[in-house]
Amino acid sequence: MTDHIWLLNGPENGEKLIFLKQIRKRLSERFGEEPEEHRFYPFESSISDIISLIKNGSLFSIWKLIIIGQADLLKKVDIDEIKAYMQTPSDDAVIILTSDETSLKNGLTKIVPKENTKIFWEMFEGQKKDWLSGFFRNRKIGIEAGAIELLLNLIENNTADMKNECDKLAIFFGEGALISKADIETFFYHGKEENVFSLFNHIAAADLPGSVDVLQKIMLGGENNTVQLLGGLLWQLRNLQGIADELGRGESFQSACYKSNIRSKKAQAVYSEALKHYNEKNIRDIINLTADYDIKLRTTRQDQRELTAQLYLYLFIIRKGSLII
Repeated sequence: MTDHIWLLNGPENGEKLIFLKQIRKRLSERFGEEPEEHRFYPFESSISDIISLIKNGSLFSIWKLIIIGQADLLKKVDIDEIKAYMQTPSDDAVIILTSDETSLKNGLTKIVPKENTKIFWEMFEGQKKDWLSGFFRNRKIGIEAGAIELLLNLIENNTADMKNECDKLAIFFGEGALISKADIETFFYHGKEENVFSLFNHIAAADLPGSVDVLQKIMLGGENNTVQLLGGLLWQLRNLQGIADELGRGESFQSACYKSNIRSKKAQAVYSEALKHYNEKNIRDIINLTADYDIKLRTTRQDQRELTAQLYLYLFIIRKGSLII
């Protein structure tokens, strides 16, 4: 059997999940039944224990499917154990290693056959817009261009997470609706789950402990949430900058919000609070800081992202975006 081990990496988790299901279906047909399936992560299970499980017989199925997530976190000793196992792999077990990274530096690619290695690249911006438009069109729901732009800043850039969030929106608004940017704001502002809006509420109040607490809760919901958060925060920061610019031209706060297309009373209250803690220079510095940390978070290992994001919040809230001591 040539399917002893697979490596599926890259950030497009929707297509990755479809491909994984195809492997599972093909192997189930070959073995004649569904597998005994196990999922592991390097930070909670040792490779030795996983290999022991593979080698032990099963009471439930004639074959095992072993899925190991975040394979980029595997250490050299782990890779060596997998390599040793692959010298005489079990014919009744298949290992599928997955990672959101596109390039693995731990040597794993050297022990997985090239024909069993597949990278799932992130969609281009135009593809993501088309995907969102098509999703709502298929459900007979209209969506404005501005709403699509906002959605792209608020949800993960892979079809699995995009579908999850869009399903919620489709259920909430229903067939025949026309979703506007204001509708998206309202939906996320009043959602029960912590998100980039609830995080910005604490940031606007210069509440570092509260911001860190919300960040941790958000991170529990997905491995790459810290990366996508920066896009949502940047969108709100640009709104804040627009309001500050209008105020600088002598506009009233209500007029400044209107010209910046901020109509929600709750959103206006958040921006009003933010302007008590951050002036125009602060906002410019924080926007530059956010752009810098967007790159940092995209290139930081997943196990270091939370710490990097916490440092970003400290520089945002306490240092007001300034890197100068």
